[in-house]
Amino acid sequence: MIRIYASNSLLLLEYTVEAGPDWVKEKLREDGELTLKRTFSFEAKDLLDETDRELVQKDFENQRSTGEDEKSDDPFEQEGEAVSFILGKLVADYYQIDYSTPYC
Repeated sequence: MIRIYASNSLLLLEYTVEAGPDWVKEKLREDGELTLKRTFSFEAKDLLDETDRELVQKDFENQRSTGEDEKSDDPFEQEGEAVSFILGKLVADYYQIDYSTPYC
């Protein structure tokens, strides 16, 4: 499952796979790039690092407590371990997606 959401000054793409994200990390390590669902292309630098992950987690918990980000009621939504990528960054009032890589 793919979920796109804003957190702090980042636009994030969260990719959840029931089998776990190990193959994603291995593919990035071996090839240096990865395309998800034939649409979203990322490099290893786009992985959310631990510092950003802590900030995102705090923001996510705040959204949950205020009801801003309700969990989906979709019965087909799979539970599993997720890996998050930085899809864009807040610039002025808009999220800017990095188009500098040739495969984006």
